[in-house]
Amino acid sequence: MLIILGIIGIAVETTVGVEEGEKCGACWIEGAAILAAVLIVVLVTATIDYQKQFAFVRLTRSLHETNTKMVIRDGKQLSVIDDDIVVGDILSVNAHNLASIPADCVVLGPPISGGLKMDESTLTGESVLITKNPGDVVLSGTTTIQGSAKMVVIAVGVNSVAGKIKAHVYDSSDHDGEGLDGDD
Repeated sequence: MLIILGIIGIAVETTVGVEEGEKCGACWIEGAAILAAVLIVVLVTATIDYQKQFAFVRLTRSLHETNTKMVIRDGKQLSVIDDDIVVGDILSVNAHNLASIPADCVVLGPPISGGLKMDESTLTGESVLITKNPGDVVLSGTTTIQGSAKMVVIAVGVNSVAGKIKAHVYDSSDHDGEGLDGDD
């Protein structure tokens, strides 16, 4: 609207308000000032938005690169990011860093330092901590709240429970709820 107002202001001041034979002089300044103000606001807003987006990307990348897990792969202990975890890795988790579980796993051996308690509220909505024993399945997207354990990775990415849920959510958003019953 301000752009249209500025253009109309320039047009009216330079044509309608001028007597025959009279020069306009500086009558266009008001309309030009409106256009300049709009340009400045747009450029400042765009610059601020770009800087915010760039900072968010840097922060996300930094968080992603520092979110590492300890795994045993081919008999060697490695520190890897969540995306590099593969089926067959032995994942070491503990409650000291509130480890989020990036893959579906099966708990191995006796729990280290007491029982292993998991927060599965992201999947089930229940706020009650779940005790996990050797042989129990730990689902991706859950968080270690108490204890520590080693577990073998059995599914990652779209093959994990959290991956399947995301696939159904994104798939169903395109079809307005159709296909959620598994008859796809």
